[in-house]
Amino acid sequence: MSQAILQAQQNLALQAISRYDPQAQQVNIYAIVPEFGGGVMMLAEFTNKSSNGQRHEYFVHVKDGTAWVYSDYAMAMRVGSKQADVIAKIVSADFVTAIVTVMLVGSFIFLALDEARAQTEATKMLATALTTVLGFWFGRQTK
Repeated sequence: MSQAILQAQQNLALQAISRYDPQAQQVNIYAIVPEFGGGVMMLAEFTNKSSNGQRHEYFVHVKDGTAWVYSDYAMAMRVGSKQADVIAKIVSADFVTAIVTVMLVGSFIFLALDEARAQTEATKMLATALTTVLGFWFGRQTK
């Protein structure tokens, strides 16, 4: 992420905090969590007039040029657990592995059902590849 984009997102977060809590003073963004719920989560600490110098926190989620302020940790974490964008799902390793597995299973079934090709070298190689991919897929899912 470029420095200019990050600075723009921090400015959005600071503006959102000032709208959400006009009493907030000395706002400091002390942590940034990239790729959080399709955007960026920024953790900000602040004081206000009634806190006698005690620091408080807000969680600011910046996505698509909009910033949302959360004062509750659980609500902020819910934002991060929302479904990712469609393109992010398609290019994920899970999706690609699933497509490869389906293609291998389909090819293996097609060749296995064709009696003339049932014991060819291609079928044996596909069986090995299928076993490897399925072992990887199911082994990974048990973690």
